[in-house]
Amino acid sequence: MASRVMVLGVGAFAHSVQSILQEDGAETACYLTRPYGHYGPTVVGQTWSFEEYPSPLPLIEKFQPDLIIPHAVAWAEQPWAVDLVQQGWPIFSPVGDAMRIEISRQESSELCRQYGIPVPAFHHVQNRLEARKLMQDDPRPYVLKNPICSPFSPIHAIICESVTDTLGWIERVDYAEGLFLQEYLGKEEAGHFVFIS
Repeated sequence: MASRVMVLGVGAFAHSVQSILQEDGAETACYLTRPYGHYGPTVVGQTWSFEEYPSPLPLIEKFQPDLIIPHAVAWAEQPWAVDLVQQGWPIFSPVGDAMRIEISRQESSELCRQYGIPVPAFHHVQNRLEARKLMQDDPRPYVLKNPICSPFSPIHAIICESVTDTLGWIERVDYAEGLFLQEYLGKEEAGHFVFIS
């Protein structure tokens, strides 16, 4: 029997995850979590919109997934999140206190250092003046990110391959949540880390 996977998300993420899983023989479905990016997921499988179904729990109960894959950590802020976890559905995401290390880049980095896991140098600044001062004190290329990993943050990831790139971007970004600057390690860098409980 094929594995059943439900994706919580939209757009290219939901489309590609479902496509790849289907190529490997899985049966997929998608709960569309935002009011945009619906076309891609609808092309590859059954979808339900949060606008029509405010909670995915009845859909999950009906579909009976072997695994649930959320698009982002925002699922944990939904009114139905506690019930999803309490009901024991297998979700590919940290839950409870473990979610803190997925949401906070600083906590994740500190935990890596505590256990001897290499992590790029990073800095957290609150505003443009602090970012300029950092570039005076420690000029290097950085990957600019939002301090709190959320799909609704004003910055997601801006890869600066030079000091000039970094200096240019720190003048343009939105500092509403501050700015996380992570040392750029080159094109071979795989991405940011995630911990799964």
